[in-house]
Amino acid sequence: MPWAVEAVEDCVSNVRPCYRSCAGAALWPTERGGRLQNREIEDRFAEYRDALGLDGDLVPH
Repeated sequence: MPWAVEAVEDCVSNVRPCYRSCAGAALWPTERGGRLQNREIEDRFAEYRDALGLDGDLVPH
């Protein structure tokens, strides 16, 4: 997906600076400045996957 690089660059340049500086080097900080945990990503992905009717074996890895 060639657009993925552009999307990440946009996020790093335009969205990331809006978060609190305590996130350090985290690429995807939470709104409170912490780091996303693997479980949070997996849970959200599962919600989207299920809502779209995709195979339950599909994971974000």
